[in-house]
Amino acid sequence: MWGLTRLIDSTIDKTTSYRLVLYVLIALLPFGFFLQNPVHFVVTLIFLVTISYFSNLLFAKVLHAPTNLESVFITALILVLILSPIHDQASLISVFLIAIFAQASKYFLVIGRKHIFNPVAISILISGSATWRITDPIALPVITIGGLLIVYKLRRFKMLIAFFVTSMLMILFSGGSVKGLIIGYPILFFAFGQFTPWSPLV
Repeated sequence: MWGLTRLIDSTIDKTTSYRLVLYVLIALLPFGFFLQNPVHFVVTLIFLVTISYFSNLLFAKVLHAPTNLESVFITALILVLILSPIHDQASLISVFLIAIFAQASKYFLVIGRKHIFNPVAISILISGSATWRITDPIALPVITIGGLLIVYKLRRFKMLIAFFVTSMLMILFSGGSVKGLIIGYPILFFAFGQFTPWSPLV
């Protein structure tokens, strides 16, 4: 057990937080591909990454601000995994605006060069467009293992536990179940992907 812990520590220590998050998201892409229309998913992936990259580049150039390409791709991939894929003109416009707003929030919704809101979370909250299809039970093992590695890297277990306890109490008081909390809600991806590890990074 101690040897396994040292191996994990050694591997994770050689990887930056951004890079680790990016690896986990890339590992989840096949699930997004098979859980949705494959053609629509690939089109959305290419479109979101392209728009995110160039819009971020534009904001950084206009505002003479530093940028982090890994952060750009992390935001784009999270959006790819939780948004409905592009399938018509309306969805194309919606995805375009969400991508632009997510990148813009990194430069305009800040205090002392720190984000006030998670860029993905605030863009989804305003648009109300997330479908969370990546939270299908088949993807839970990868979400769980990848998320725990990220939390372990950032040493945020106390925050994660507090979030889960609060979420469970809210669901139980509203008549839900613990099983429903884990399988029927996007709780794991939200906790690992939005609330705990990536908020200060993305």
